[in-house]
Amino acid sequence: KGFSQADIVHYIFPIAAYAQFVFVVLQGYICEFLGYKYAIIMGAGGRFCTRMCMLYGTEIWHFQLSEICYSMGSAMLIIFGGYIFNLVTRENYQRIIALQQMATLGGHVSAGYVGDILINVFNCDLTVLMYISA
Repeated sequence: KGFSQADIVHYIFPIAAYAQFVFVVLQGYICEFLGYKYAIIMGAGGRFCTRMCMLYGTEIWHFQLSEICYSMGSAMLIIFGGYIFNLVTRENYQRIIALQQMATLGGHVSAGYVGDILINVFNCDLTVLMYISA
């Protein structure tokens, strides 16, 4: 997209650190007043918005918005653990959360392998991978 390393380090990446703190606190309140499902839907929407900003963004503020949306999605993962805690019994919580973490890790690892295969074997462009992940 033509940004310098200094632009990325000083103007884009720091946004996520501050935004995630804000969203963890906000989504906690959203869970209490509206329910966990709304917070999870907001987080999924944030992850989708991240992809759209990265695909179609051209300005620094587009990528700052991308970091804010990514932080919303990351905060959702924390809230999701609390949602599982409310759904399952105390005896099953550790097993269920372990399965959820295993599924998340398995999805990230398999996505990495599929991405590597698409790039190295089929010479796909990174933009194609962004469309697939969106």
